[in-house]
Amino acid sequence: MIVHPSSNDETVTCTLETANLSTEPQYSALSYTWGPPTQQAEQRGMTSKRIHPISLNGTQCLVTENLFHILRFAASNSKPGPWWIDAVCINQADVLERNQQVLRMTDVYASAFQVVVWLGEEEEYTNLAVRIIKAFGSIKLKELFRIDPLRPSVGTVVLANETVGLSIDKYSCEALFWFYRRSWFTRIWVLQEQALARQLTFQCGSQAIAREDLLNITIYLSNSNWTHVRLGRPMDPDSDLASAPIISGIKSALAVLAFRLQKNASCGSRFLTAILLSRHCRSSNPRDKIYGLLGLLDSAREAKPFNTISPDYRRTIPEVYLQATKLLLESAEDLLILSTVVDRTHKVVDDLPSWVPDYSVTSTTGIWCATERGYRPAKGLQAYWHVGDASSSLSLCASRLDTISQVGESKQELMHERRGEKLLSIVANMKDAYMAGQSRIEALWRTLIVDSWVKQNSMDGFIWGKFESPAPNFVEEQFGEWLAWTAARWHHQEQRSTKPQHPSKTSQETIVLLNRLCESDGGALLHPVEDIYEMVERPDLLDTFCGSELFRLYQTLFVQIPHARFFTTEMGYKGRGPLSLQDGESSWLVPGSRTLFVLRDKPGVKSYEFVGDCYVHGVMNGEAAEAAMPDLETIELE
Repeated sequence: MIVHPSSNDETVTCTLETANLSTEPQYSALSYTWGPPTQQAEQRGMTSKRIHPISLNGTQCLVTENLFHILRFAASNSKPGPWWIDAVCINQADVLERNQQVLRMTDVYASAFQVVVWLGEEEEYTNLAVRIIKAFGSIKLKELFRIDPLRPSVGTVVLANETVGLSIDKYSCEALFWFYRRSWFTRIWVLQEQALARQLTFQCGSQAIAREDLLNITIYLSNSNWTHVRLGRPMDPDSDLASAPIISGIKSALAVLAFRLQKNASCGSRFLTAILLSRHCRSSNPRDKIYGLLGLLDSAREAKPFNTISPDYRRTIPEVYLQATKLLLESAEDLLILSTVVDRTHKVVDDLPSWVPDYSVTSTTGIWCATERGYRPAKGLQAYWHVGDASSSLSLCASRLDTISQVGESKQELMHERRGEKLLSIVANMKDAYMAGQSRIEALWRTLIVDSWVKQNSMDGFIWGKFESPAPNFVEEQFGEWLAWTAARWHHQEQRSTKPQHPSKTSQETIVLLNRLCESDGGALLHPVEDIYEMVERPDLLDTFCGSELFRLYQTLFVQIPHARFFTTEMGYKGRGPLSLQDGESSWLVPGSRTLFVLRDKPGVKSYEFVGDCYVHGVMNGEAAEAAMPDLETIELE
C-alpha cells in the first residue's frame, strides 16, 4: 500500500498494489493496535470501530482512529511506503481470506525490510519517557544497576557523551509507568511481529526509538528495585505485582528476547515457550492466543504433530484450546502445561476439560511460579500420559499422596479481609516440630513463599537473578518484619470496623498468639505487642515500616503467588494450593510434573477433575517418591 504525501490533516489517499514476496519487494510492515493505544486515548472516546474515511484506489474505505493517525503521520512526514497493514491489505470480512493470510504473516513480517511499531500519538509524559529510554540505551547494563529508583539522588546518566543529570525521580517513574501501559505492549501478535523483524523501529508520535535502547531499559526495569516503585512511591504492599499493567508491558518487551534465545529448540519447546511468555497478552479474538503464535514456529510447523494445526476461525474456542494442549502434551518432555491451568474462579471460556488451560485468561493463578524453582516431587518415577485423538480426557500415571483436611486464607484474604484465623489455627495445632525437624514458624514462613527466594547481587541490594530453593535461614528475619506489619494491619482493620476507644479483643488475641508461637519455637520474631499497637495508632510509622527493606523483600516473595491458599493435610503436611481448594480433595504425585496436583473425585465415575497444582512443604524434591512407587496407577482426568 502506498500512502500519498499530503499536508492536509483531514484526508489520506492510498493506493493498493499487488506484490509477490518471491521477488523480494522493499516494504515496511506495520505493528500497531486497532483500538486506542493509550488509556488517555480511550478516555477521550477512541474505539476500535472503523469510523474514519480514507481514499483507497479511488474508493472510500473506513479505518479505525488509531490507524488513521498512523496514515496521517506517514502522509505528512513523506513516508509513502510501500506499507503492509493488515486492516487494509487483508479483507477482514472474508473469513477464508483471513485464515489464509494469518498463515502468511510469518513471511510478510520476515520479508519486510523493516517493521515499524506504532505506539500511538504523543501524550503529556512521552517526551520525558523517550529521553530516559534513549539515555539508558547509551549506558552499559552494569552501570545502569547503580541507579536506584528508591534513592533518586543516586547516579546520573550520560547521553551522547553529555551528562544530562537525568535521575530516576517520581516524575521519571510516572513517565515510564504510562509509557509501558500503552496497549501495544499487551497485544498477542506483537511477539511474532517483533521476533520476525529484520529491523525494528518504535514510533511514538514524532518520536523514534531504537529497539536496542528500549531493550536496555526494559532489562533494567525488570530486574532492579524499580519494580517496587509506582508513580514515584513505594509500591502498595497489597498490590499484585505480577498482574500490574506496567509489569505486563515490560514482560512483552522482554518476551521476544527470551524467545530468540530458544532459536534452536524443538518445535514443541518453542511453542510452549511462546505460550508461557504470552500469557499476559490480550487479543480481541480468544483464538488468537494460539493462532497468533504459530508464525513463531517457522518451518518447524511442517513436521508432525504441528502440521495438523492451522488458523480456522470457524472452530469453537474450546476446540482450538483443546487441540493446542494435545499437541503440547504430545511433544512435551514434562507436564508443565498443566501448571498453567487457571483456577476455575478465574476461567472465562466455558466447556473446557478441567485439564485444558484457558489461554484467554491473562493472569496466572495457583502456584505457577513454583515451576521455576526446579522442584521434582516425583523424581525417579517413570512418567506416562496420553490423550486420545477423539477424546477430551487425559490419561496419566499418578499416586495419591494425601487428603486436604483444612483450608486457610488466600493472600488476598490475609491482606484485606481477614486476620488469618484459619492459617494461625492450622499452625497452632501443629506438632512442636515439622518434618525434617523444622519449627512451626519456620515451616510457616517457608511454605508461604514456597521455600524460595531471589538472590541479591552486590550492587546496592538490587534483586537480580533467578528464584532458588531452599530459601536461606536469614529470610526468617524478613518474615518477622513482614509478620509484624501484617499483624498491625489486622489490628488496624479491626479498629476501623469498631469504635476507636474499644480495640478489638479478637485482633489483640491474634497478635498475642503470634508472639507465643514465635517464642515457643525458639525466638521472638515478632515486634513487642506495644510497638505493633503504636504502629496502628500512628499511620506515619506504619507507612515507614512498610517501606523498610526487610519488609519489602519478604513481601516481594509472598506476592509472587497471589492466588493460592494455605492448607494442611491429614498427614500433617502444609502447603499452598488453588483458590477453589476444598477440604476432602486429594494431592497427587505425578511423574513428569514440577509440582503436585490437586484432584477432585467425580461422583459416580472413576475419573477426576483437575483442580490445579500445589506446593507441599517437605516433599518437593522427591522425599515421598520412593514410598509412592507401589501405589502408582493410571487415572483419567476429564
